[in-house]
Amino acid sequence: INWETEKSITPGYFIQSSPNRFIRWGAQLETNDRSITPVVDEVKIYFKEYTPPSSPANLLADYLNPSPWKNLRSYSLSWTNPYDVSGIGGARVKFGVAKPVSNNEGVLYPVQTHLVYSSTEITNGQGNRIWLWLEDNAGNADPATADYLTLLYDDIKPRSSANAPALSNESGVPISFVSTDEGESQTGSGIDKTILWHRNNSTEWSSSTYILSGSSGIFLFNTQDAEGLWEFYMQAFDKAGNMGPDMPTIATTFVDRSTPVISGIKATAFSPDTAFIEWATDDETTAVIDYGMTTSLGSQYMEA
Repeated sequence: INWETEKSITPGYFIQSSPNRFIRWGAQLETNDRSITPVVDEVKIYFKEYTPPSSPANLLADYLNPSPWKNLRSYSLSWTNPYDVSGIGGARVKFGVAKPVSNNEGVLYPVQTHLVYSSTEITNGQGNRIWLWLEDNAGNADPATADYLTLLYDDIKPRSSANAPALSNESGVPISFVSTDEGESQTGSGIDKTILWHRNNSTEWSSSTYILSGSSGIFLFNTQDAEGLWEFYMQAFDKAGNMGPDMPTIATTFVDRSTPVISGIKATAFSPDTAFIEWATDDETTAVIDYGMTTSLGSQYMEA
């Protein structure tokens, strides 16, 4: 049976049909001895169908509608076909906000229930809409039955900033961060997580296990008592899978946990109430001078 818009048979054959269903066809010849011999001849049946398929059900893009955020202009579309007398022959797809009014507005894909859709028309944000409607094997399709999907797209890299104390004498250094996704929530997918990268005294960069969700927070970084210049930068990931930045903003902390060593202490009296005290240290320091009339001292003087 070929599904078309006309119906014809070879003369002499019996056919019975309803508007939408073929019932039966055939012929037979009865001889004088009452044996029955089928009549063999070429017969072509063309079945009429004018009713277009109804709307697709369960229309999804990558298993969701709206789709998940993506940074590639490619989406796996799926749907459930309705019953159709001649069967579903394909799907028509139109990109754009406006619902189609003509079958010519949609590209016909000869598929059943799945389609990988991609288009250069897809732009950053939540404004990407595609319409999908079905065409049967008889060529019937109606754009009024079209249903739509929203495709979420974001290819913009997120950005991060880091702040750290200039100096620290603690093993734990607090590093604060702020991560942003341009255009959130209209054209940006939003921050998924932020990773802290670090290195000590110009060694190799490492990220270890310092990961926080959200767009801001504080890492308490453990230097493991390693002194010297620590450098830090943040790398943010958005919900579409983009990561950044290409040129990170670096924060620095100089860690010094060693007690300075004092040497070469000298005291020279200039007058009954004035003395000159001098000393040396192995580090840049401030000093506190304890003094008094007895070994109990009791007074202090601070000097840079």
